[in-house]
Amino acid sequence: MGKSSKRRTQVAPEGSDVETKRIRRPIVEEMARTLIDLQARALSFKDHYVAQQQEEERKKKVGRPKGSTKQANKDVAKKKDLAKIVLTERYANAMAAAKPKRLTKGAYGKIHDAVMEELGLGGTDFLIPKTTIQSRVRGNKIATKRGPVSPVAAFEPYILNIALYRQQAGQPLTQPETIALANSLVKGSELEDKLKDFHSKIKVQPTELLGKRWFKGFMNRHRDILNTGRGSKQDRARKDWTTYENVQQMYELVYEQMLRAGIAVRLPESEHYWVGKEGQIVDSEDKAAGHKCTIKLIHPEYLLFGDEVGTDTAQDQDGHIGGETYIKSADGQKVELLSTKASGRFTVMGLTAASGDPVMCIVIIAGKELAFEDYTGFDHQSEAIYDGTKTIEENYGPGKALPGLPVCVFRGKEVPGMVAVSPKVSMTSKILKKALETLDKLGVYPRTLHGPTPMCLFDGHDSRLQVPFLEYINSKDEFQNPLWIEEF
Repeated sequence: MGKSSKRRTQVAPEGSDVETKRIRRPIVEEMARTLIDLQARALSFKDHYVAQQQEEERKKKVGRPKGSTKQANKDVAKKKDLAKIVLTERYANAMAAAKPKRLTKGAYGKIHDAVMEELGLGGTDFLIPKTTIQSRVRGNKIATKRGPVSPVAAFEPYILNIALYRQQAGQPLTQPETIALANSLVKGSELEDKLKDFHSKIKVQPTELLGKRWFKGFMNRHRDILNTGRGSKQDRARKDWTTYENVQQMYELVYEQMLRAGIAVRLPESEHYWVGKEGQIVDSEDKAAGHKCTIKLIHPEYLLFGDEVGTDTAQDQDGHIGGETYIKSADGQKVELLSTKASGRFTVMGLTAASGDPVMCIVIIAGKELAFEDYTGFDHQSEAIYDGTKTIEENYGPGKALPGLPVCVFRGKEVPGMVAVSPKVSMTSKILKKALETLDKLGVYPRTLHGPTPMCLFDGHDSRLQVPFLEYINSKDEFQNPLWIEEF
């Protein structure tokens, strides 16, 4: 093969004890050349891919960064206001220095151009009229004063955050909803008295604390962040948002709220552990279901879950029960089952603690007001038949004809079921508020200085984002902590 063959890279077969330099077989030399060629092609492909990615990133960066134009305009506006102040001061000083004579012709123009150059406004079409500065000097007003600031400006960032969050959740606020939310937050607080005093000083007597004029000012003050526009319907298909990154972010947000509520702790890395499918702690990743646990729930009874289930008493559209069949005649006659077509739509939500304990049963009935029998219920399968000779109290109770709603015993308290009415048979913000309010009145979750705060985990239904519920859970307890922590 000649001397040149000695310089070729030799590759020994896997498991061979023969030294590479002693292998001379053509098949091995061909494998070596193929391997080198593949490595070269791989490196070439990698370089091409990296270059392509860099080019795409470069294209993305073409133009100004998002939001930079608005910020630049704000910076220029501030410089213009500052230019008027500086120009007024210097012009006033120049007039004082020239007394008893007048300023020389063209003095204002020189001062004007010098100020513009110092503030980086030179070369622009921005000019400050001489009459504007003279008017300020005569009135001894170096800087103009704006009108009084409304006391509600202090809590507007809170409204801003809610508006942005509602938009991200696909449930943006309307003008009336924003005004109602703002009024609910002001009413009954210290701001209410301050706002009334403010209205009195500016001689305004509005029909409500905050109205359309406030909303217009609110949108104007936050015009760089907020805007209004028509709504567009978006597909709610889960496949579009059920990605690993989104699910991971969802869990992280829930864990953050658990830590904030004091019902969970973050474990040091040495104490992270695996959990199996049945929730038991396992000693290896092979036996585990999911990632390692880095958060430990230390007060599971303080975490409530709830979700609505809607149904109807009408049976004519019911399907087969587990494919059950019935004996019938062989002449082709259909199997007819007795059923009712009377529609009685209702919704049930069961509040359950993370400890596995049932906490409260909530039943929502269609309508505008509740009837007496809606509270008592009627069990037609009860062995205790309704006795008309007895009082309602004697016929009422578990196991009787009028059983009522189930009562849960939780943390040593008897929590009665709650029945409510809704025209659309759906959960409302007021019903949800009343449920949590009932638990607090019963003393299910006593508040302590450094103790945990109860937390509820719901889905993203609109009732969780309306004023009554938000107002209640964000109310402060005696230790200035929120009554409830919510995540959905």
